[in-house]
Amino acid sequence: LTFGGGPLNNYVMHSIARMVELLRDNPGKKGFVTANGGFLTKHAFGVYSTEAPKGDYQHENLQAEVDACPTREWLVDHNGDVTIESYTVMFSGDEPAVGHFACLTANGKRTWANSSDPDILQDMQVTEYCGRAARIDGAGNLTL
Repeated sequence: LTFGGGPLNNYVMHSIARMVELLRDNPGKKGFVTANGGFLTKHAFGVYSTEAPKGDYQHENLQAEVDACPTREWLVDHNGDVTIESYTVMFSGDEPAVGHFACLTANGKRTWANSSDPDILQDMQVTEYCGRAARIDGAGNLTL
């Protein structure tokens, strides 16, 4: 690397360095650090400790098991009722700007929606939305 901390380069090194500091302050504890690839197509993790492992390093290729996991069909466009599966609020400065939702249709397909409704954005921060019924219009906007 010609420099550190840049996009697609080594953001997670900062997390690892911090974990080293925390573990040195807490001998015998374990630490867990996760990372993702620059295009969110890869995931990595490391388990750290101040104690040496009891055995040799182990490496397993689990891709076949991952590939065998069930998948869910998804819809780019959906107009109708959904159940909210997951959500997050994105901020612009100190203000909530948009809510992003992953949703399931009645037939189990996944789709996504957004909301810029200020009342919904405020409520999302204090109320659990997972499992909640909602509706998506043809333009991808979510309403309750």
